[in-house]
Amino acid sequence: MRPGAVVRGGVAVVATVLALVLAAGQVGTPAGPGPAEAGTPAARERSGDAPYRFLSVPDLFNGDVADLRGTATWRPGMPNSWNEHWAANVENVFGQLAAQDADDYLVAGDLVEGQWQLDKRDDRVFGTGPAAVTRAGNAYYSRWKSYWRQAGVDTDRVRVAVGDHEIGDNLPRAGTRQYAYYDRFKNVFARQFTAPGGRPRYRMHPPTGQHADTAYAVWLAPSVLLVSVDVFTRRKDRVRTTVDDAQLAWLRRVLARTEPDDTVLVQGHTPVLGPVRTFASSHLRLEGGERSAFWQLLRRADVDLYLAGEVHADTAVQRAPGEPVQVTHGGLAKYGTIRFLTGEVADDGTVRLVSHQIRRRSVQPTSPRGRRLWSTNKTMPWKVVLDPFSTETGGLTLSPDGVVSDDTGVLRLNPDVG
Repeated sequence: MRPGAVVRGGVAVVATVLALVLAAGQVGTPAGPGPAEAGTPAARERSGDAPYRFLSVPDLFNGDVADLRGTATWRPGMPNSWNEHWAANVENVFGQLAAQDADDYLVAGDLVEGQWQLDKRDDRVFGTGPAAVTRAGNAYYSRWKSYWRQAGVDTDRVRVAVGDHEIGDNLPRAGTRQYAYYDRFKNVFARQFTAPGGRPRYRMHPPTGQHADTAYAVWLAPSVLLVSVDVFTRRKDRVRTTVDDAQLAWLRRVLARTEPDDTVLVQGHTPVLGPVRTFASSHLRLEGGERSAFWQLLRRADVDLYLAGEVHADTAVQRAPGEPVQVTHGGLAKYGTIRFLTGEVADDGTVRLVSHQIRRRSVQPTSPRGRRLWSTNKTMPWKVVLDPFSTETGGLTLSPDGVVSDDTGVLRLNPDVG
């Protein structure tokens, strides 16, 4: 969009990859590219008419909500992560999101509570040991996807990223059970969302490294590119919030082939810039912030928007006109709030964002018998009642040359939030 972008090169490359995409079938069909193909940009996968519309809703639900009856290890008398109140919330929330009629739905992490390495009351609903992580992930993720389908949204149009709750919550240190299960957490996520059957769902992904199965890029429309990064990297001492060298090298190749009039969206779980508003958050940030190699690459490569979650509140930040706009947003169902962002990309590349909130009407922490909604470690309120409608809370317009205007409400640019 902005002057100075590196123009995509090589018509032959695009034509070759287009043939591969057509041979592979639909966007959601695992194409299984070899390592030489995996890091190269693919042809644009949809030819829909502008304006293109997307919805971004990180931290949905940020809790373990699913009917576990029928899973392999559940037995009558065991606790369940389900009741009639949360069934109503699922129908309400996913129904409202589906009613926005977006072309694609973006979820930048924290789909679940995810503390499956723990079993606080020794309930053994998912068995014991590392296999419990896989069983829990398969149960909660498969049902999470079913909520979209029941609302009428094809899950091929739901594009997810890894959040810290997808690796057990926050950043584990070496020597902990959560750290030891890191690969298992990532594997069950990938098999459900980004590498079903062990084959990459998206042709554009890092060819090697920790994030080969969890980071990806995809053309959502002829001039709209989404890059989904995995900001969680295991080091010898702990898991850290960083985009490692292998993923960064792949990202550099992808972004180098965008054209000046493309709209480039990047989603990752943690904010990079600050300050931002927060609500009931552990305040994770990308290491190095705006000085990181990751952010400097986004600045140089004509990225328009960086969409992040983690903080459960809305803030729009841009360091200077023409630079990427970071929008942090998302909800926290157990505290009774769902926040999401709708975006519309016009023919000329102008992006209009609107922030929405589904507000809480009431919360009942426990049932008359003192029970809360069960999960392996933390519990959620027994009953949360949400509005059957959303309220617009702010908006902004981003011009093709990266200038923000008409910024209002919670999306007023660069607020002093200390």
